[in-house]
Amino acid sequence: MLDNTLKIDRCGRHIHLSAADAQQLFYDPYVLREERQLEIPGQFTVDVRVTVIGRKSKFDNVTIIYPTRKGSYCEMSRTDAIQLGFKPDEVDGMYYSQESEILSSEWGRYVVVEYRGTYLTIPAGIQRPHIHTSSDYYKDNELVTVVIRNETMRLEVTDVLVKKNAGVKGHILHIDNDLVNAIPNANSHIMYRY
Repeated sequence: MLDNTLKIDRCGRHIHLSAADAQQLFYDPYVLREERQLEIPGQFTVDVRVTVIGRKSKFDNVTIIYPTRKGSYCEMSRTDAIQLGFKPDEVDGMYYSQESEILSSEWGRYVVVEYRGTYLTIPAGIQRPHIHTSSDYYKDNELVTVVIRNETMRLEVTDVLVKKNAGVKGHILHIDNDLVNAIPNANSHIMYRY
């Protein structure tokens, strides 16, 4: 029998860096040390935090996730984007579902990352909910629906992207703080196809 239950993993604001941008920001990126392994095999946070600067405000102590990517980008929640100064109509266009979409040169929404007086401008986006799984039952980039429940509420989230990752145990749902706060103390979560 197929187990469709999910583990919810709160996905806070964070940065992914390309090798070239890591070199520019830290001069010697090899001094970065692994801080904590994530549940996706091979991914980890590093022991350095950066500041993300927007039009109106900034966030200190933002996490960096390694290893490096083909391009740099910042992932955040809708609330984060509004606090940084993006207008509501801009925020609506900040959702994306795949890494290649956020790296598009036409995407056009950026933040500045600062570390010890060195500055770097990178794309910013609001991460859509997505699931990491190694199950052969689901296809990579398939869209599914997720139902999240607590004692008094039921929240249905559609168009959740499935990402196939070898070595992932079970199904891990990555959602941002806005969704976590929308249904506190969730105790049941399941995904299904349309």
